[in-house]
Amino acid sequence: MKRLNPFKSKNIPKLIIFKIKDSPNYQGYVYLDTEYRISSRTKNKEDAIKFLENWVQELKIMIAHGLPTQKNTIGKLIDYYLDDVKKSVKIESTTKTTIKNRINVIRQCKEFTKLNIAKCTASDIRDTYLTWAVSKKNEKGVPYRGQSIKGHLVTISGFMTWCEVKNYRDRPMKGLTNLMSKDLRNQNTSRDNISKDEYKTLTKKSRERFKSARNKGDRFKRERLHYWVMFMCGTGLRTEECMTLHFDDVEMIDRGYQFEKDDDRYHLEINIRSSKVKKLRPVVSTASAYFAYQRLVKLYLINDIPIEGSIWKVNNFRTGLNALLESCGLKFRIRGGVKLSRDSKSFRSFYIIERLNQRTPLDAIATNCGTSIAMIEKHYAIYNQHSMIDSLVQTERSKQSKLKVVR
Repeated sequence: MKRLNPFKSKNIPKLIIFKIKDSPNYQGYVYLDTEYRISSRTKNKEDAIKFLENWVQELKIMIAHGLPTQKNTIGKLIDYYLDDVKKSVKIESTTKTTIKNRINVIRQCKEFTKLNIAKCTASDIRDTYLTWAVSKKNEKGVPYRGQSIKGHLVTISGFMTWCEVKNYRDRPMKGLTNLMSKDLRNQNTSRDNISKDEYKTLTKKSRERFKSARNKGDRFKRERLHYWVMFMCGTGLRTEECMTLHFDDVEMIDRGYQFEKDDDRYHLEINIRSSKVKKLRPVVSTASAYFAYQRLVKLYLINDIPIEGSIWKVNNFRTGLNALLESCGLKFRIRGGVKLSRDSKSFRSFYIIERLNQRTPLDAIATNCGTSIAMIEKHYAIYNQHSMIDSLVQTERSKQSKLKVVR
């Protein structure tokens, strides 16, 4: 790289300041224990000199204390990145967990972690991490799917942005998902929803399981799981939104005897405190969620558990839910030669599909679920049969109307 109009800093003779052809900003170069180069991100000469001299002083301190510098590899910087993520007050706790889990997978690719952070390019990521991820299987022996790899690349991009802010790189790295092949980007998720009949089978089996439990402890855990499943299917909440709910986030509403149908009379009004979209929003449940919550409270009172703080008193129901789904043969399904699985996210899909089948307006569903109409149309259009029928009927009526006008 040719240096244009280079000159030495008066205060730090080892520091060479110059410009390059493709950038109006001043660059800095210094040799300490090894070579270092950085952009000042400014074309103002005085500001650039001040920035670059401070950068060299910081480098000297970091080298003296054994802290990471630009010459370090990705593997050496990842832990520092996770520490900053953990301390951040701007990142939701659920997002922190997601980043941590993704990083734990990404760092398994040793060739990727050996890359020099200052010189790493998108091509390097394609040749190391992406090549590794496409051929790798997760702990369940299943190849990583497109959506998982996409999430990992988004996390890598976030890590690269952090490196740029911390002056470990000259620039961030955007658009990494474009490295994926078209087939991989368009690959459907391996998760499946549950039908209304399957929901009935699931809740029936769940009720049998907690009533036939071997001891009081098992019965309590299974009965709580039973109410959680009903609560999830009756609210459409994301798993992390549901698990972070407190009792003071939920209000039980009984609109009175003048309403004959349960869904018209009973519902819960829920304030979501931890949302993916980072916005507080009210959620209105169905009557089934109302009764599930009511019975959960009764279960806690019987077992002398205080009705305060976290509603569910656990971090997740993964083990119990998998056991329940497997006991009634609903954990997996083969469709089109692809093995699909069910988990807690399937309950959110169930809620949305049920609302579509009841002809609930899309904007109402989107608002209650904290998503957009476009996302519902994209992922659930195939289930919106009434909307399709209404559209076809309207089209046919329009044609007939036009024919009458012609006569």
